[in-house]
Amino acid sequence: MSDRIKSIIEGLPEFRKVEDLRNFADLVRDVYGVDHVVYVVVSFGGAATFGDYQFAEITYRAEWSQRYLEENYKEADPTVVGAVQSFTPLDWKRLDWGPKKRRKLILEAVDAGVGNQGYTVPIRGPNGQFAVLTVNKTCTDRVWEQYIAETASDWLLVANFMHQKVLEVFDVKNEQQLAALSPRERDALAMISSGMSRGQIAESMKISENTLRVYLDSARNKLGGLNMPHAVSIAVRTGLINI
Repeated sequence: MSDRIKSIIEGLPEFRKVEDLRNFADLVRDVYGVDHVVYVVVSFGGAATFGDYQFAEITYRAEWSQRYLEENYKEADPTVVGAVQSFTPLDWKRLDWGPKKRRKLILEAVDAGVGNQGYTVPIRGPNGQFAVLTVNKTCTDRVWEQYIAETASDWLLVANFMHQKVLEVFDVKNEQQLAALSPRERDALAMISSGMSRGQIAESMKISENTLRVYLDSARNKLGGLNMPHAVSIAVRTGLINI
């Protein structure tokens, strides 16, 4: 697990109220050296659409947020459409900005200081919970590619940690009683959280990668994780594994 992730986890206990969540967004922004952090809860449960949202923490300038609403840009925004349809993160550079309104949107966003690069992580939970975390940065395509290559796995964890903290602050019940992990499942999950590759973990545990996959899938299912980063975030937060 990266030092940056550790900084985020160490800061989690300090954020207990709604007013603290902006400080959390600022912490993420500063630790990862991005220009903006945007976290939006589309639904705490039920149908997930981008018509209305239930909570948002946005570091964009207020003028740009207002402009976005006035122009109804969400109807054209490929990050919105992509997040609703996808379970995997979206690199803005790989989205279709060709249509006229989309080009107008991205040009105005850059002028408003949003940043010319963006990365959006959809976050899904039980009973229709749906949120997104977006980060923006101003840099060249080459620098951005390297940055995302280094931090992509972190953003999955950061998104889930932030989402869990928001659920705690709003007292939204998110998890059922957790099934106990076996010692081997716990070891495998702890090693994957430390950044070890599956090959390295299998060698360390003296098992095949197929057997390792069984342990990890079992641990994820027991924890109710939607993916491995989500399972790791649950295990860290509940004290099942330590960093």
